[in-house]
Amino acid sequence: GYTDLVLHGTYGTLNTLQQDRLQKVIRNGRRLLELINDVLDLSRIEAGRLALTITHVPTVALLDELLAAHAAPAEAKGLALVRGYGALPALAVDRGRAYQVLDNLLKNAIAFTEHGAVIVRGYFDSARDQVVLCVVDTGCGIEAAQQERIYRTFRQPDGTLAHREDGTGLGLAIAHRLVALHGGNLWFASTPGKGATFYVALPAAPGMIAPPPVLSPGHRTSGPLVVLVDSNSETLVTRRRALERAGHRVFGAYSASDGLRLVCEQRPALVVLDFELPDLDGVHIVRGLRHDPTLAGVPILVI
Repeated sequence: GYTDLVLHGTYGTLNTLQQDRLQKVIRNGRRLLELINDVLDLSRIEAGRLALTITHVPTVALLDELLAAHAAPAEAKGLALVRGYGALPALAVDRGRAYQVLDNLLKNAIAFTEHGAVIVRGYFDSARDQVVLCVVDTGCGIEAAQQERIYRTFRQPDGTLAHREDGTGLGLAIAHRLVALHGGNLWFASTPGKGATFYVALPAAPGMIAPPPVLSPGHRTSGPLVVLVDSNSETLVTRRRALERAGHRVFGAYSASDGLRLVCEQRPALVVLDFELPDLDGVHIVRGLRHDPTLAGVPILVI
């Protein structure tokens, strides 16, 4: 606190060199505070003394807050930060701890990605009554030899000892334990050199029902799956009928966020996309899909 006061001129004007040195003092002090908090969290978890306060937490509001907090760091590196989720059921979690877990995943994704995008997605797993949230990046990925050690303490996601990007190497270890305390799961898939996707499955709030897709397949139960994304309801219905006559099963969405959610959940054989959408430019959808290693091969027909 006193260092902040000195840096901001409360006790007199500083020259450029003094400002630079005090900024380093503040930065290292905050890093030390982060390390102390992480060590305390880890010790409480391992001693079984970390209490959770479970409440109903609106998932979309939580994700929106996280994306807003990380927009500046992503922009500073020239990364696209893509909102790939639509309406989702609420979570039954400790809000602060859920935020801590997702915040760590986003920090890592941005820190270890130099080009491309970071995509946040989500869907409802009705079989397990869980909301699954995904953080996808196009970074360096995780080498196969390091993947089994990813949740060890004082390790970075790339397998190195903690030093890169001012990280403590405790974030993933704590996140893994915090998710387990909620009765959820944290896992990942990664291709070295092409990025990683981290998945967090957390319990949905009791009584919550997943929002249905805007348009679901009709009577047809077989045939290649197509996701239509178009803001015009009449056009969407017309194209769905034409595709169904041609033997396809069709899901449809009127917004980019719902369209991305459907593509993530359904893994279609084809995406038919209108670029004029109310919530996100169609270019961002194409970019988001092409930067996602699990969806990069899906053909996209732009109309």
